[in-house]
Amino acid sequence: MRLLNTETLKLEFFQADAPRYAVLSHRWEEEEVTYEDIRTGRDVAQLKGYSKLRMSAQVAKGAGYDHIWIDTCCIDKSSSAELSEAINSMFKWYKASAECIAYLSDIEGSRSILESRWFSRGWTLQEMIAPKQVNFYDRHWEPRGSKSDWKGAIQKNTGIPSGALDGTVDLNTIPICCKMSWAAGRVTTRGEDVAYCLLGIFNVNMPLLYGEGRDKAYRRLQETIVRENDDESIFAWTAPPFEALQVDFWGLLAPSPAYFRDSRSYSIPRFKTWRTEGPLEITNRGLKASLALCPIPEDMSKTQFLAVLNCSRSSEHSTSASSSFTITLQKLSEFEDQYARVRPDKIRSVDSIVLAGQAQTSTRPIFVRSDPRPTDPVLGFCADKSQKVHFDFPTNSHEGPVVLKGFTNIELEASNPWLCQKVTDSREVYSVELSEDMASAEAQNETSSLKSRRLDAVLRLRCRSFLLEEADGNFQARCSPFQPSPSYEDPYLLLGFEALPRNAMGNRSAFLKPWYAFASSSEPEAVQAILTSENLLEQSVHTAPGHSQFQIELQATTLNFRTFYEVNVVSFTDDRST
Repeated sequence: MRLLNTETLKLEFFQADAPRYAVLSHRWEEEEVTYEDIRTGRDVAQLKGYSKLRMSAQVAKGAGYDHIWIDTCCIDKSSSAELSEAINSMFKWYKASAECIAYLSDIEGSRSILESRWFSRGWTLQEMIAPKQVNFYDRHWEPRGSKSDWKGAIQKNTGIPSGALDGTVDLNTIPICCKMSWAAGRVTTRGEDVAYCLLGIFNVNMPLLYGEGRDKAYRRLQETIVRENDDESIFAWTAPPFEALQVDFWGLLAPSPAYFRDSRSYSIPRFKTWRTEGPLEITNRGLKASLALCPIPEDMSKTQFLAVLNCSRSSEHSTSASSSFTITLQKLSEFEDQYARVRPDKIRSVDSIVLAGQAQTSTRPIFVRSDPRPTDPVLGFCADKSQKVHFDFPTNSHEGPVVLKGFTNIELEASNPWLCQKVTDSREVYSVELSEDMASAEAQNETSSLKSRRLDAVLRLRCRSFLLEEADGNFQARCSPFQPSPSYEDPYLLLGFEALPRNAMGNRSAFLKPWYAFASSSEPEAVQAILTSENLLEQSVHTAPGHSQFQIELQATTLNFRTFYEVNVVSFTDDRST
């Protein structure tokens, strides 16, 4: 590291075993003396910042130090490698100093030092915490007391606990959300420095990428912290209500330290919630976590959950969920474990829900994108017409019950707005896709019924039944001779989508839910009877009417780079017929 000689005002380089030195903490102003100025021998006495350099060296010399470190001139900022090394080492250098000289250029007379903008800058946070000894000087270099003298007032003004100020508490034991709250009201000249100035506070290192912007830099900082910590309090932040209403889906990481403004009073409980899965994990797509999720009883969509974090407002001995920090998560996919945070302005207690037996909390793995968004809409089905479901068809005769063998297969009968397309020649699989404009169906109000949310576009698949007839020892298929008797009429499988009911937080749904039902015919009256029924989604299993009873399973599958719900026909045994 480079140090400025307090006698000669020349720079000296030390590879290791640096002498005792002081450091200067200040706000950058016009015409600061730089490393290049001193290296080239420029006449720096005419620069506005020379007086500050000279006086800080004089104060350090008077305190018995032959060297002082000043960020304006001790770093070669033309070298990106040196600048990155210096910023990643700065907390360590301030901590190793014998004394920190804090120059408050905007304080004079009877004004309190707490009125200085020095307390609102991002970089001065670590410069106040890291050194054990900090002495304040006003505009005229008059002593204004030490950090120890002002400790109580600083704690009240900044929220930084006294143990962190005097170094008696290890910063690594303080919850992440609390340390983030210390930076909530601080500003930096360059956007990226909002993140870079906190590296030492969180004891992490990362490369500097000036030009990436504040948001990316701060996200990268949090991702770096997550990789080295399992402290879930990094998710304990809130957003202002007006902002929370403008964005439907949020990630788990905060956009900036300002969102931690109200998180300074949380602690890590002594008895944590046990997680069955692995630790927090950052991937190239987002963040994986294992969290305790509690369904919200009044959420009719069944897609929103309260996630309980391992951080609490209460003492370390408390086990009450009422003081736990909770976040509301919403499922973004019918078939993936992808979630997003919603309404980050609301923190809700879960103890009353759990204790009342209204919901059961379970730990499950979740995935949240860095920039959450719903998955591509699944707006269609595919069916393989070669599927066959065999069944026994009992019939009565004067000789008693006779059992005939038969099977059922599916025949597509697609009509507008459905499009039928063969996927491959070898597999007779057909896909049908709903028009894009119907993907935006949404519940209109809290009391809207299922039928009012159901899309009118219905896919009809005919379920043809055949009997197996033995001829010369071989079984051949032939149509049922019992048609057109109504009891044995081939049913039609109806498939469609509908919007989910309104959720507990009142924000938009992320996907449509598929449904299926059986109709006795494809006549409009029969189809309308299905569409006006209320329990298509509430009833999880539907069986085909008549002798060829079977069930349907809808499973997400990918064909030609698109996702569809595959229609699988499953045999069904009716115990009542035995």
